[in-house]
Amino acid sequence: WLNLIKKDYINITVNIVTSERYCVVKVAHWLLINVYLPCSGTANRILIINNKLCEIQGIILNHPDSDCLVAGDFNSDLSDCKLNDVNDAINAFIDFNHLQRCDIIFPVGNTATYVNESLNHSSAFDYMLSSNSSRTFAFNILDIDLNLSDHLPIMVLCELNTCASVVKGSYQEYVSY
Repeated sequence: WLNLIKKDYINITVNIVTSERYCVVKVAHWLLINVYLPCSGTANRILIINNKLCEIQGIILNHPDSDCLVAGDFNSDLSDCKLNDVNDAINAFIDFNHLQRCDIIFPVGNTATYVNESLNHSSAFDYMLSSNSSRTFAFNILDIDLNLSDHLPIMVLCELNTCASVVKGSYQEYVSY
């Protein structure tokens, strides 16, 4: 994880946990939480999702003075209004932690983050969630020329308070599983 953090921030960065489905790094007052939730067809999917969200919930509760950025592949279209256990669990987690979807705070033209051109299929599976919208300045889904994944990178720009100064930094979540 140290290779992902800009050298200027190493002294204010702590690896909280790294596991199979998520990792948490604290940079200054931000908890950066990267998730990869199971896709449909995975055995015991809802059990795994509830378990991982519960574990992440415990970490958030242990850092009450931290803001949170949760990003990753949720493997579910959270805008889908159909009732399903997966969206219910994820949206309950979002509500409980007072998180806001960055794609809603900063609407973008194309919300698809998963694009499979050969199957002619696209959907929104990757999200960034912020607990502090006043320190979150921008969000975008990047359509870059060289991308070896069928997931598009997503990016957020947020304020990072350090003891020395206040700087704006970006957190990019490149999903390439």
